[in-house]
Amino acid sequence: MGEEGRGVPTILEMGTFTRLDCCTGSAGMMRQAVVQALHHARHRKAFGSLLIEQPLMRSVLVDMALESEAACALSLRLARAFDSDSPREIALRRALTSAAKFWVCKRGCELAAEAMEVLGGNGTIEDFSPLPRLYRDAMVFESWEGTHNVLCAQVHRDCVRFGLLDEVLSWIRAELSSAGEGAGADGRAVAAAVEALEPRLRRSLADGEHAAAHFRRQLDRLMRAVQAACLLAEAAVEDPDTGKAAAASLFVRRHLVPGHDPEDDADWRRLVDEALAGDAG
Repeated sequence: MGEEGRGVPTILEMGTFTRLDCCTGSAGMMRQAVVQALHHARHRKAFGSLLIEQPLMRSVLVDMALESEAACALSLRLARAFDSDSPREIALRRALTSAAKFWVCKRGCELAAEAMEVLGGNGTIEDFSPLPRLYRDAMVFESWEGTHNVLCAQVHRDCVRFGLLDEVLSWIRAELSSAGEGAGADGRAVAAAVEALEPRLRRSLADGEHAAAHFRRQLDRLMRAVQAACLLAEAAVEDPDTGKAAAASLFVRRHLVPGHDPEDDADWRRLVDEALAGDAG
């Protein structure tokens, strides 16, 4: 209940934990949506072949698998910060909780809708698939504990008041450093993306309400960089056979390398195969 006279601070502290709940819950639902879509694609045959063997469908599925993997990596990394008493981890959860809730829950709704699309019209029928219920539940996580604009406004305000942007940027660089040489070109691409984004973020924090209106789009890009750093750091300590390294590399190429078409890579098919194979289905 908290001490008498400190009801609002107690509620605000509780809200930090429930926003983490929303983040991890959305990540779990995204995983379930991907599993449902992959299972259907591995068994449904159309136009003479299984859906998962068709290039257009594989491209959709790998985007979904990457989105789920990135949401899971970010949510678990944030949860680890909640379990620590170190000043650095406390600063991390203060800086990233609202931003992670905004980003993961927003992406969860979009991914659930895409999963229903993989199943076609049957994906919207309750008796055929759990996806309609999952989609509705994802929308609850999206709206509870702060709508998108509320969360973005809070992140913007906290960055102005408490300098949280510096903590986030420092943390990204530390994660890339922990990934070591194994991150290679992907780590350098994330670092370059952050370097290019930083001046725009700082202008939004310095130039008042007009610039703040653009902060939400910039926060989208920043959270992609945060997820990429999580994926690369995680891949550095995982067995290569899990497909996490391939997923991390593909995520960076698809989301953080300007003008880069991953399908032009010689190892495109291998990365897709490993990213999909690494996802249980």
